[in-house]
Amino acid sequence: MTNNITDYNSLQEEKQRLQALVLHQRGQIKADLTMIREQAQPVTNLFSSIASVTNKPAAQPLLKLGVEMGIDVLLRKTLFRNAGMFSKLLMPIAMRVMSSNILSGKAKIWAQAITDKISEKFRK
Repeated sequence: MTNNITDYNSLQEEKQRLQALVLHQRGQIKADLTMIREQAQPVTNLFSSIASVTNKPAAQPLLKLGVEMGIDVLLRKTLFRNAGMFSKLLMPIAMRVMSSNILSGKAKIWAQAITDKISEKFRK
């Protein structure tokens, strides 16, 4: 407020000035939020990619159970028999998630996302 309000007309002028200021500040806030969303988009894409890989689909539960057990037996007992503890623990889990995605039909989407990310890195 620059001047003291002494009469009704100055009160109305001040009210109009403050309303214009509020409209300007709202526009500025919207622009700032849009800019923040654009800057956070890569992180959002990363989290959605991770979520799509780690989520387990509920379709065909018996087939999924059989594939998971088969992968555990195959990987832990035969392929990773002489591997380190890290490989024995994490690789079967990763393979189970990938097989679940293949069974649910998400594999094409997942593979396309990975190839897009790799091609973006090589374009730079």
